[in-house]
Order: sequence, then C-alpha cells, then structure tokens
Amino acid sequence: MVRSVTKLVLRIIWSKEVLGLAIDQKKGNQIYPLTSYYLWPKTKAWEQLQSELDSRPWLPSKHKIEILNFTTEVLNYWKKSRTVKHFEQVLSFFSFNYPQIFNDKSVDGIFIKVIFLNR
Repeated sequence: MVRSVTKLVLRIIWSKEVLGLAIDQKKGNQIYPLTSYYLWPKTKAWEQLQSELDSRPWLPSKHKIEILNFTTEVLNYWKKSRTVKHFEQVLSFFSFNYPQIFNDKSVDGIFIKVIFLNR
C-alpha cells in the first residue's frame, strides 16, 4: 500500500497594498482549501491562519509550525519589500533562503504558490 503524502501549500497574493495569505492541503494529486484568503494588514492574517490550522487536529503539528513560521518570514519580507516591481526579486529571495519550499518532490512539508500583482 502506497502512503499518500500530505503537504501544506501557502498561497500568496502579493500587491503593494495588501498581502493575501491562504493555506491549502495537498494530498497526492488533490488540493483542498483549508482556509480563506486573509489580507494583511487589513486583518490579523497570521492569527487567523493559526486559529484555522489549530482547528484541524489531523494535520501534523510539525507542518503547522513550519507553515506558520514561513508565513512570518513572508510577512516580514513583504513589509520591507512590498513595492518591488519584479516578481523575480521575490522569487529569488525565497528560493535562495528557502529552497525546500519550491520542491514539490519532497517527501512531506510545505511549499508555496504566489500570485504577483505589482507591475
């Protein structure tokens, strides 16, 4: 029997005004939304994501901690760099500092999908 691997996907909408954050669960080839998008700084996005993850006891604690820690890094980077005009700048920062999140082939863990709206 083949074990289906579960991963958490941090979905990001990056614009100058807001940072949209949502979390999905990927199991095998299926993706299931776990949260709505929360818009920082209009809402307390990190706290809302944490609350929603805490309400899902079947998710591994390790993955919850990893994705919330990474969400903190994304929020901090956005605060400093929210007006970047080229998506490549954002991708290069995260791919250099967090190469594991771009590897969907990993056994388990987290990865991200980004929608970039700055032009």
